[in-house]
Amino acid sequence: LSPHCTCYFLFALCVFLQTDLTDAGITQTPRYWITQTGRKMTLECSQDMNHYWMFWYRQDAGQGLKLLHYSGSVGSTDKGDVPEGYSLFFDDNSELNASTLVLKVSALYVCTSILTSLKNPPVFCA
Repeated sequence: LSPHCTCYFLFALCVFLQTDLTDAGITQTPRYWITQTGRKMTLECSQDMNHYWMFWYRQDAGQGLKLLHYSGSVGSTDKGDVPEGYSLFFDDNSELNASTLVLKVSALYVCTSILTSLKNPPVFCA
């Protein structure tokens, strides 16, 4: 880890703790998804704490988390660092759709939420 990355991670961790992210009940469905290469997928994330912001990340093998999309209001979404091949629908839940272009390798998909808005989405370091 670079010193800059470490400091940023610690800052992000403090922001999480101050906004009660640790209390959010988040459910991501399906929990596991196994499919053939070239197929589309849909993942759904819901939280029961009325958090305004929801984020979707992808982690490829041996890599850090990369922000795909995020949203802070119904019907509005913003692109993250790796938005190509993904679409996000946000109502009371957050639904992530991935196109056939993306599903070529194994990856971990993570949904998170936060109560208050941040100037920038949370950053995680590998």
